[in-house]
Amino acid sequence: MDVARPPVSRKLVSKPFMCAIIRSVLYLIFCQWAMTTSYFTINHFMDPRQLRPRAD
Repeated sequence: MDVARPPVSRKLVSKPFMCAIIRSVLYLIFCQWAMTTSYFTINHFMDPRQLRPRAD
């Protein structure tokens, strides 16, 4: 009975560990997306002629 307990505790420990990894990966992806989106919007508002050169 005592030999069967370690795998259960490993599963209980690995589940929050996997959740933390997934959460950190999603956070990094969200940070990258927010940075690129803000970068493009800043470029668009500062110099719209870059995206639409034929507007003039």
